[in-house]
Amino acid sequence: MITPPAPRSTDPTGSVCPADASTPWLPVCADHRVQGELDYRLSTPSVLVLPARLEWADASSALDVDLVLPRSQCRQGRPFLQTLRAAASDLVARHAGRLGRLPDLAALSVPMGGRLHRVALA
Repeated sequence: MITPPAPRSTDPTGSVCPADASTPWLPVCADHRVQGELDYRLSTPSVLVLPARLEWADASSALDVDLVLPRSQCRQGRPFLQTLRAAASDLVARHAGRLGRLPDLAALSVPMGGRLHRVALA
């Protein structure tokens, strides 16, 4: 019997928890796929839609968005970290025009079990 790896409680890059220690890191498997069930807004045969919060490095504001994740970039309905990061980068680029600049993304959070979890950005 194979035992799944324990969820990580720290950033996979080895960084310590963010200043807001009440926001845990998103647990991931050894293959960099999300470990656990995310709280999707919509699930279709081709995409998963996940609510998310983007926070900017200059702390000017936060933006609640929906990430559209192609199922082809997921395994067993669970996205890889790179899939989450790419979807967030696409949204940052799209919102740059509205903001008048290309902001630096400081944090990406997604819901799991009714609670936001931080996604490691590097």
